[in-house]
Amino acid sequence: MDMREIMQSTGLCKGLDDNHIDALIKLLKVIEYPPNAIIIPEDNHSRDLYVIASGKVSVIANVPFEEGQVEIAESLRVGQVFGDVAFVDGYPRSATVKTQIKTTVFQITYEPLVELMNREAQFGYIFMSNIANLLASKIRNTTLALRNLML
Repeated sequence: MDMREIMQSTGLCKGLDDNHIDALIKLLKVIEYPPNAIIIPEDNHSRDLYVIASGKVSVIANVPFEEGQVEIAESLRVGQVFGDVAFVDGYPRSATVKTQIKTTVFQITYEPLVELMNREAQFGYIFMSNIANLLASKIRNTTLALRNLML
């Protein structure tokens, strides 16, 4: 899969024209990580957004009621996005993201992306709408998982 195909598979490019997709792709920084590497530590203050280009990552959160214990909240694969919550709200990262195997990610640095959204209002509106849809989907899936635990 090439950059364009991967980015289009994420849902981030839904409704964007080719020029906007090209502008977004120009912002991508390709980073390769070995197995068990930390991509984002919990409490990190960055607002960068990430897309998995190859490999697999775990989202790991500290369980608040038992100090020292960790729980894998989710496994993410090619085409999935992470870092979207901090991208939107600017708060520190709520979990650690760590590779399970050799993994390549596309990093989208916050500042250049915001500059593009400010310059190209239509791009910014569509992109943020796509981010909202991704977040809504994650909230819905979490709600369904919690409901199923209570049954």
